[in-house]
Amino acid sequence: MAKKKTGEQESLDAITNLYAKYKPTGNVYKAPKKGEEIDPAKERFKTPFLSFDRYLGGGPAKGKITTYSGMFSTGKTSIALAHGKSNPDAIIGFLDAEYNWSDSSYIWVEKNFGIERERIHVLQPTWLEEGAEMIEDLCNVCDMVIFDGFDMIAPKGEFEASIEANSMGLAGSISSPFLGAL
Repeated sequence: MAKKKTGEQESLDAITNLYAKYKPTGNVYKAPKKGEEIDPAKERFKTPFLSFDRYLGGGPAKGKITTYSGMFSTGKTSIALAHGKSNPDAIIGFLDAEYNWSDSSYIWVEKNFGIERERIHVLQPTWLEEGAEMIEDLCNVCDMVIFDGFDMIAPKGEFEASIEANSMGLAGSISSPFLGAL
């Protein structure tokens, strides 16, 4: 008679089966096999959040994409700007795809986050392709880039297509190669 598996063993078996089903490719992150293989010197942005430091080993890694997701008005932009505050020497690029930025936003950001007008460069893309180009340009001159409202911006093809045209998946087909190249 077979021994009944514990809940923990069932979970481990499920994970093993998952990894067996989806073989890693060259573009998939592969976890190091040993703790010694982890580079603790990976440069990270400073953060004012103790839980980031504790659970993630610091703030967002420099040169990597970090995504904050959640319902609207839950503080995603504020978290990103707080990272800017904690890195006073960082030049920040800010893409405002929601078109919420105004002149008074500079006052709000300086008062609440200590980010002076000279440290933040704001661009407002019209469509997704333009936003991708702006990110690439900002990455060449800024230390940190915040793309506020990535999910709110549509590809140019959706603006130009008629309502009957099938453009489903167009945003994914445009953004995926770009984000993979970063």
